[in-house]
Amino acid sequence: MPHEIAVAKDGNIIMSDRQNHRISVFSKDGVLITRFGDFGEGADVKGGHFSEPHGICVNKNGDIFICDRYNFRVQKFNADGEFLMKWITSGVLDNSRHFPLGVVAPGNRNVYITDHYSHCIQKY
Repeated sequence: MPHEIAVAKDGNIIMSDRQNHRISVFSKDGVLITRFGDFGEGADVKGGHFSEPHGICVNKNGDIFICDRYNFRVQKFNADGEFLMKWITSGVLDNSRHFPLGVVAPGNRNVYITDHYSHCIQKY
């Protein structure tokens, strides 16, 4: 189930493949370059594992940010698809976890996440 796409500086198209729990990278001509990610769900799941990846974006440095919906987190990868870090998103009025669906990283500092159940945009 192809879900969201982002375009890298080199023209490559990066796509979240929601039901296959992975990310696919295509050349600007549509040729598959690589895929990364496996299914994983729960508090102890490692980086690079997803439970329905949704929103995806690329910042000016080429870093890739992916909303990992059912793990309630955002994951960050370098341009080669190597895992760098992850963080749990939380509710606005309490410390519960919510569902990150959309992401944008317009510069090199801040990341903005749309949160489906909190009905808000959060800045990280």
